[in-house]
Amino acid sequence: MEQTKERLYPISSLYLLKGIAAFLVVACHTPMGSLGRNLEPIKIIAVPLFFLISGYMIYREGSNKGDLDEIKSRLYKSFIKIIRLVLITNLFYYFWLFPKNGNVIHSFSQLLECILLGNQFTGHLWYLTAFAEALMMFYFLFFIFKTDRFMFFLPPLIITNLLIGRYGFLSGEFIDNLNLYNLICYALPYLSIGYLIKKYERSILSKSYYTWLILLFTLLSYVEFYGLASILGENKEGVFFFSTPLLVSIFITFLKNKTFGQGLRITRWGEIHSGNVYYFHMAIATVVSVLMNKIGLIALYQELGSVFVFFSSIAFSAFLLFVQSKIRIKPLLS
Repeated sequence: MEQTKERLYPISSLYLLKGIAAFLVVACHTPMGSLGRNLEPIKIIAVPLFFLISGYMIYREGSNKGDLDEIKSRLYKSFIKIIRLVLITNLFYYFWLFPKNGNVIHSFSQLLECILLGNQFTGHLWYLTAFAEALMMFYFLFFIFKTDRFMFFLPPLIITNLLIGRYGFLSGEFIDNLNLYNLICYALPYLSIGYLIKKYERSILSKSYYTWLILLFTLLSYVEFYGLASILGENKEGVFFFSTPLLVSIFITFLKNKTFGQGLRITRWGEIHSGNVYYFHMAIATVVSVLMNKIGLIALYQELGSVFVFFSSIAFSAFLLFVQSKIRIKPLLS
């Protein structure tokens, strides 16, 4: 039994993080009453957390040619998987929105723009496009430089996120090209941070103060959140200044406790369903909100919509995997 658990949860704490991140993504797009706004500094780290975990998984210990070839192989396989997801999810939302929007693709160039430039039918799928573009860039950078040293130059791109996002009022510049913004300000820096954490994991995990850093950076994130709200009247898009150190502290704390969450249902959900929850929760939210409105529970939806949509998305993902197992095909989505 212990061997089975080890196989299912090699780093169960990261699957737990994926489960939590999946719920936070849902919470970003569905109502949670007054609690929703107050969770903004926590919700904002959800997608960067997915990038961080993916970057961590890319690295392979060592620096010889064989190890770099293995990393490039992982990048290539991940790229193919993500492109497949981009095609499938966009096709799903094309038909999902067809009754309302009709045919919105009138030329081959529009189709390419949708797939390659991140102009999807629903905004939340930007993650997949940015991920695919970053993987492609990493592959060619490894091919050109024959080393991973370029990774050290990517985390500072988070500064760009701040200057055209939350703190755009200081630079006078705001988000213009969303596709470029998502690639440069999210995918590249957070994937590279995850990669570097894995590379220097032994040294990083030897420190014992990360729990205290979580408390410190959570407090500072809320001070920043309410401070910006009082100055600007509203918060702009993008991460907060203290979001990244908070995210990294949480990630490392969970890494230090790799068996944390083992056996919990949300850990299992994080392993199996987190991807499908991310891809399909917007469609599920539409169904749940309409149904709850019809039965007179729209007020409850406004307070706990995120919870209803999250569990409904888990159920939908389980249904998808069940169907795929019955027709004996390799899971297309996970």
